This record gives sequence, C-alpha cells and structure tokens, in this order.
Amino acid sequence: MLEKIKGDITKDTKIELSSFFSSPVLNNEVNALEQDIKLKTFEDAITDARKKIKDKVIEESIGRKACMGVGFTVTKGSQTLSYDDDLEYRRINELLESRKKLLKQSWELNQSNPDSQLVIEGELIPIVSVKSYTAESIRYKFE
Repeated sequence: MLEKIKGDITKDTKIELSSFFSSPVLNNEVNALEQDIKLKTFEDAITDARKKIKDKVIEESIGRKACMGVGFTVTKGSQTLSYDDDLEYRRINELLESRKKLLKQSWELNQSNPDSQLVIEGELIPIVSVKSYTAESIRYKFE
C-alpha cells in the first residue's frame, strides 16, 4: 500500500493526502462520522506500526540526515527524575493542588453568581481568568 508513494515526500504530499481523505466529506460524498472513524482506525494502526518499527528506523538512520527528501534528526533518550521521592516537593505540590481547587471554586462561584466572592478564613480568593479553551472532540471505543 505505501509502496505506491514514490520519490521525495514534501509538504505538498501531506496536503494531497489530507485532501484525499477530507475532500469526500467536504464535498458531501461520504458520511463525516464514518470517514472520521476510518481515519481514526488508520491513525491508531499507523501509530502502532511506527512503535513496532522504531528501533529498526533508528538503526537505519545512523549516519544519515535525510531520506526520500525528508530531513530528520535523531535525539537520544533521557531519564526523568522522580521528584516525588522528595518530601518537600510533595508537600509543595499538595499545597499547589489545594490552591488550584480554591481558585477553581472561586471562578465557578463567580460564573454562577457574578456578585459573589469566595472568602476562606478571611482571605478573599481571587477570580482568575481563563487561560485557554479546549476544542470539542470525539472519542471512539473500538470493540
């Protein structure tokens, strides 16, 4: 199936593939939900396949900087420190989580009643602004 992709891969290749999969929906030729389920299936299968071949890909990339017109860099793995081993770190983190809960309560109270203010043990808990919004999404559960 992928053998049909020949020559250099460019940004235009990605645009063409995207259009190939999205145009039938945008032109009302196929059902959007059904097409998205198929695309999600491809996405999951591709993600899984890439995980399976990762070691071989890294091995073949040694000494190279490009393949099929696509440049790449390989980064070495690293370790992640377990900061939770430190009691002080955990204590500070717990304080931070508690503060986040208070700020969320204050914001929610303000949303339901704009004239209300949350006061805890004499402290006026500020009303924070919205940093960002998440987009609507859909999750599929494959049986």
